[in-house]
Amino acid sequence: MVLTVVFKLIQMMAIIIFGYFLTKKGFISKQGIKELSNLLIYLFLPSTILSSSTPFDKSLSMGAIFAMSASLFYYSCYLLAIFYLYKGLSINREKLGVATSMTVFPNTTFFGYPLILALWGNIGLGFAICHDIFFDIIFYSFGIYLFIGRDKSLSLKEKISIPLICCIISNVLSFMNITIYQPIKDIFNLLGGATTPISMIIIGNQLYGIKLKDAFRNKTSYLIILLRLLFIPLSIYFLTLPLKDFIPPLSRQITVLMTAFPIGNLNAVMATKYTENEGEFASSTVLMSVLFSIITIPLFLLLPY
Repeated sequence: MVLTVVFKLIQMMAIIIFGYFLTKKGFISKQGIKELSNLLIYLFLPSTILSSSTPFDKSLSMGAIFAMSASLFYYSCYLLAIFYLYKGLSINREKLGVATSMTVFPNTTFFGYPLILALWGNIGLGFAICHDIFFDIIFYSFGIYLFIGRDKSLSLKEKISIPLICCIISNVLSFMNITIYQPIKDIFNLLGGATTPISMIIIGNQLYGIKLKDAFRNKTSYLIILLRLLFIPLSIYFLTLPLKDFIPPLSRQITVLMTAFPIGNLNAVMATKYTENEGEFASSTVLMSVLFSIITIPLFLLLPY
């Protein structure tokens, strides 16, 4: 189990390095990476969301309800708490939104889903998807405003987020036990398969030109990683401890793990798209979180549930 986690992290690091050298050799330009980000957000990511639609298993209803309830509590309460924590620390406005999003929104889709599927199969993946319902709704609505700030406005196309629409459709299909016609789902699977490598390549592109020595000296990055990888999942673990006799242990374990994954790489993609100066900061912090998570995630796998 622990080796599966380590190998997955190594794969992610390898693709990030690949993106770095593609940029260094001139194969990817800054304009090219912007267009690649648009493809990711408007085509590949929506395909991933739609391809993950799975009929709801009523026999696992208690665990599913718990996962959704925990998700709503986490993304609503922790988002506000972390935002005001950073605001109290006088982090500048543009970095404030990026730092808040990186701390609260982990890499559940690109890292969590494949890992949970490998460890626990479709039952585990079902709990993970239930937990991700409010991730999708909040990230692709309120989360976008963390990056653009109050002083900027969204176009109509950006307000009506394509990923948000797709996640609503996916969840409606799941709860109505409607299965997407297989040939169409195969198309979504093919397109969605590009999501993880392209997002990693974008991060590698952003890392080019960054002095990693300077990145590892950034105190804000260490605070974000400490909260993301240790404090938040530990707090969820202890908050759910009184409920352990009333819910399936696997549902609780996956709920904790879904908050223990490294920073979501979409944070770096969104920072590149919507901010002027925070793309490099976000990308370097994502890389650092992946490195440190090689140590922290196995620890949460070993905890008793």
